[in-house]
Amino acid sequence: MDQLEDPYYVEGDLDEYYDDPDEALMYEQMEKMSNELFIATPENWHQVRGSQMVLVMKLISLGFDSDKGTTPWPNIVEYLGYSVSVSSVIFGPFLTYSDYCQLLDGKKMSFAWFLGVVRSCFLSYCCLIVSACIAPWMFPEDSFKRYDIARPQHIELPRSLVEVVVQWNIPLHLFLKNYVFKKAIPLGRFVAVFSTFALSSLLHGINFQLAAVLISIGIYAYTEHVFRHKLGKIFNACILARKCRPECGHVYKEGNFWVIAANLGLSFLAVFHLAYLGIMFGGDSEIQEKGYGMNHTLGKWSDLDFASHWVALATFLLSIIIS
Repeated sequence: MDQLEDPYYVEGDLDEYYDDPDEALMYEQMEKMSNELFIATPENWHQVRGSQMVLVMKLISLGFDSDKGTTPWPNIVEYLGYSVSVSSVIFGPFLTYSDYCQLLDGKKMSFAWFLGVVRSCFLSYCCLIVSACIAPWMFPEDSFKRYDIARPQHIELPRSLVEVVVQWNIPLHLFLKNYVFKKAIPLGRFVAVFSTFALSSLLHGINFQLAAVLISIGIYAYTEHVFRHKLGKIFNACILARKCRPECGHVYKEGNFWVIAANLGLSFLAVFHLAYLGIMFGGDSEIQEKGYGMNHTLGKWSDLDFASHWVALATFLLSIIIS
């Protein structure tokens, strides 16, 4: 088979073939780790970490989608166009190869198409004026409810940590959900959650600070999900980690006073955890360019007596007791 037609051929020193996407995934992660640890300087790697992350996500998704037969393997030109597309290679967002191909299937040029272009340009200009000059006074802050990348209102004032995980970076969440979580769910929900956040930390780079924060969020979110699920079942109330649908079977709905009070208290708990984890990212700007190490992270948490971790442990023990 030609190398360009083999979805699991990865060019390297040994020019090896891989029988499944898991091996290709492992090779990509090993290559990424070697670049970060032995080849690039910390300052330079910190600057390209985001682009490397998006590129690896594209390769992983392409391998799995091709293995399932949902996406044909591209030729070298199509592959390069997808992997280093200027629309996503620097800041993202992640998109699958199928989504990328839809961008290339443009409509035929016609007079109606030309009018559509003129209309789009006019609307773009109007949006620029509105967003820069009018929007801050004309619209309330909670009017932007359908972001495709992130939903800030669900991050700054979250219902739960589970909601933060989902809304922080929606394309990344969909990638991890489809290519990691669903693959690992047969091993158990906790293993699937832990594997998802462990791979997310690897995608972000070999950095203890990021790994500690991401894995902590994963464990916190799982603990919170279990705890609130049991509370919702015991009290028959809409106090789950994710907002219930209007047709849910709970007796006590979102408008109930005690349900509002419980959700508000649990929301404050999520904000406490986020503030505790977020304090890791403040400090010396020179060190920040290289990335913070283990001593910085543990030192910050030690100054706070690991308060958030103790609260998470207490929540976990309480969820066991009430089961």
